[in-house]
Amino acid sequence: MDSVAKSPTRSTGRNSAGNILSVRRRSTFITYLAIGIGIFLVNGIAFSLIPEGEIRHYLAVGYLFQTGMFAFFSFARHDFLAIRLLQPSMITLIYVGLSCTAGAWAFDSKNVSNILGRQYYFMWNNLGDAYILISLCFLALYSLSLRNLGLPKDNLAFQNNIHDRRKSQIFLLLVLISCLALTINLKIGIISQIKTVIVASIFYVLFKFDVKYKWVLALLVIGILSSTSFHSKREAIFALPAMFLISLAYLPRTRISLFNLALGVVGFVFIVTLILAMSILRGYGGFGAENIFEAITFIPDYVELPNSLAFIFNNFEVTYIFLHFHQCVSSILDSPRMMADGSTYARMLLIWPVGDLLGYKPPSIIEQYTGAFFPYFRDEGGSFGVTSIGEAVWNFGWLAPLALLAVYFGLDALFAKTVHLIRERKAWSTIVALTICQFSLYFSRGSGLDIFVIYVLFSVVSAYAITLLIAIFQAGDESPPKLWKGAARPRPRHQW
Repeated sequence: MDSVAKSPTRSTGRNSAGNILSVRRRSTFITYLAIGIGIFLVNGIAFSLIPEGEIRHYLAVGYLFQTGMFAFFSFARHDFLAIRLLQPSMITLIYVGLSCTAGAWAFDSKNVSNILGRQYYFMWNNLGDAYILISLCFLALYSLSLRNLGLPKDNLAFQNNIHDRRKSQIFLLLVLISCLALTINLKIGIISQIKTVIVASIFYVLFKFDVKYKWVLALLVIGILSSTSFHSKREAIFALPAMFLISLAYLPRTRISLFNLALGVVGFVFIVTLILAMSILRGYGGFGAENIFEAITFIPDYVELPNSLAFIFNNFEVTYIFLHFHQCVSSILDSPRMMADGSTYARMLLIWPVGDLLGYKPPSIIEQYTGAFFPYFRDEGGSFGVTSIGEAVWNFGWLAPLALLAVYFGLDALFAKTVHLIRERKAWSTIVALTICQFSLYFSRGSGLDIFVIYVLFSVVSAYAITLLIAIFQAGDESPPKLWKGAARPRPRHQW
């Protein structure tokens, strides 16, 4: 009787503690949001005092200031957890912000090889308004990055006790790597997506079973991508976040420390080396390198060329992103009639076969933008991306921050789901989760929301084939689980 009488009191105590914690979380969120608004106001007021003709000289400083401040306080809000770097809203903010920083400096210092791009650069007469709108979009992404996504709070040991399957795992890895190598000479439209799924499956086997030298082998896979896909640097570079995601999903409490920052510097040097070597393979500098290792030996000579800075900025796509992003924003502010009014977003609902049945499918963002400003290039099948932020502006103008809040609210929730899927150690769900991570970067770069949806649907289907292959070798879970049916655990609450 006494225990029955006391239970309401204990229940009330737990509810009270939960309410206090909820209030604290909400208060913390509001505090960091207020800091972000303050950063935006200080930045905006400072730029409002600069004459329109002089703004282009200060863009690099402005973008660096707000990107650095937003990133620092977002990480501080979450105790500097490394996994937060891979959250779509955060990685997009950093990716676009740093690209704009370097791109603005490159254009201002005349380290640009694109003559037509420089002509557009000097034609922009509303950089002040464009900068304020872009800053509002950055603030929207920052506010989303502050949310509590219900990510796991405990580290999970790698599964390293399946000794009887070691031989089958090694043989499976050889088969998957061979499959990756066989894609070198394939000339089909979806070859990049096929490589993405194969790489994700290799990462799954390496990290789930804690294969010895898994990091070395993972980097070797990226090296294969670099040497075979040097005309598309994104395949190799965007595989790196997927590699870190599967590791951090098992160890979500990993924080950004001095040691991890040192590793980050090493990783950055690796990425820089990779990009420069791939650019040399593409013909930059005219060295005639035949493989990735030979290209690396030419890097010192490459950086000493007269126009090396212009080439390097182009290699990292920072001038590309800065030019087309700002051309998109500036043109919409200058001619609001060009706005797509949400048609490129609606396009994702009209993908095959729906669009064919209705007899209508609006042009994609890359079709509309490239056709408007580079029609000859578009007629040849070429296209330019304007980043996911640029797509929002192209559709909604000054309402773009609201569109970004809606889109990235969903992407961040999907990111939290992928982390839980990876921790379930199931082959199919892990492969799909890792490909979603990579395809979200394509979206951030400017491929379009419709392309992101198509790529994800492709990975959902093709991952089944890889799962069956893994089942044959008995190196993982044989039956692909349902994507939205997780393990027996309480559903995470998304709290502010």
